[in-house]
Amino acid sequence: VSFAILHIIDLPASTALGYFGMGCAPGGGASNFYCLLLGGDISLSITMTLISTLAALGVTSLYMLTLGQYILRSRNVDIQIPYLNIVLSLLLILIPTGLGYIIKLKLPRVAKVFRKILKPAVLVFIVFMFTVGVYANLFIWQLFNPAIIAAGCTLPYAGFILGGILAAIFRQPWPYVKTVSLETGIQNPGVPILILQTSLPQPDSDLSLVGPFAAATFTPMPLFMWVAGRFIYYRCYLKRSMFAQPEIDAEIDMDAAAASEAAAK
Repeated sequence: VSFAILHIIDLPASTALGYFGMGCAPGGGASNFYCLLLGGDISLSITMTLISTLAALGVTSLYMLTLGQYILRSRNVDIQIPYLNIVLSLLLILIPTGLGYIIKLKLPRVAKVFRKILKPAVLVFIVFMFTVGVYANLFIWQLFNPAIIAAGCTLPYAGFILGGILAAIFRQPWPYVKTVSLETGIQNPGVPILILQTSLPQPDSDLSLVGPFAAATFTPMPLFMWVAGRFIYYRCYLKRSMFAQPEIDAEIDMDAAAASEAAAK
C-alpha cells in the first residue's frame, strides 16, 4: 500500500523512503490500547502484533533492500535493519502478556482491579503521548506540506479500511473486524525511524523522518473521534460506563475457579 501511494503522491526520495519504511514496519503496541478502548478482541490484537513483529525480522529487510532501493533511485545507501529493537518489541509483548496470564490465574482479585483501572489508564496514556509527542516535535510541522499530509493520512487510513473490508469479506464477527482494521492501520514508527537514522547521511536522515512522524501524527485522529463517540454512546444511550466489563470479570472468576479445582485434584 505504501509503495502504491508513493507512485501517486510525488515526494522527495528520502521522504518517500520514510513513508515506505513506515509501511514495512510491524504493528505497534498502540493498536492493543485502541483495541481495548474500542471493544475489539485483545487476544487477537496481541497475537497479530506478535506475528507481525516476528515477520518483520525477515520481511522488513526484504522490502527495504529491494523496493526501498528502487525508491532511493539507485543511490548507494547501506540500509541498516534494527534487529535489536525488533527483538525488544517482541519481549515487550511476551513478558507483560505472560505476567498478565499468571496474575489472571493465580490472583483473580488483583486481575479484577487491573481490569477496572486499565482502560482509564490507557486513555490517559494515549492522550498524554499524543499531546506531548506533538509538542516535542513541533519543528517537524514546519516541513509538512499538502503532499506530506496527504501521504501521512492515506497510509494508515487505507490500512484501516482495507483491513476492515478483508475481515468482513471473511465473515468475521464485529470485534474481530475492528481488531484487524486497527492492527492493519497502526504501525510501529520506532522501526523506520531507527532504520533511517542509521542508514541515511545528513540532511537526508532528518528529512526522511517526516514520513513516519506524519503518519504517526495523523493515525490517531479518527481513532480519537471513534473513542469519543463510543464514550458518548455508552453514557447517553446505554446509561453506563464504557469502562465497565462484567463479562470479563465473570470470565476471570470462571478461570480462577477452574484453576482452584485443578489444584485441588
